Amino acid sequence: MEKDFRLKEAIKAHIKKALAKLPKNLRQEVIVRETIKCALFNLIMQNGFTPIPSYKPPRRPEEPIALIGLNKENEIVCAIAIAPVITLSGMKTLKVIDAGEKYFVTFSPFKKKVDESAFFLEPGVVHIHVHETQ
Repeated sequence: MEKDFRLKEAIKAHIKKALAKLPKNLRQEVIVRETIKCALFNLIMQNGFTPIPSYKPPRRPEEPIALIGLNKENEIVCAIAIAPVITLSGMKTLKVIDAGEKYFVTFSPFKKKVDESAFFLEPGVVHIHVHETQ
């Protein structure tokens, strides 16, 4: 469990470092989401995996997931959803992806809304909330 906490904190720190570089006047939802995706893309690559953005599970109606990481055997080792709050559609997509690690990154400045959306969270999915004022 301690390893999971350290990994979660390392991911959060990496994201916050990227968000800190955004000028305040450019912190619109889509820019924040894409900045988080780019930061995690870089982190996955630095750890020796192949990052794949906007992955859509084959022959499935679910929406694409923000990012997955593949190992050398092209197996999905991690899947990441990114949204202001936890969404049912994001959880449905994470649920059908066979990955060892699953993350849902939220970034809404409204912590109460994020907390209220937590009932969508499925077991086995790690929730990481980041906001530039934290």
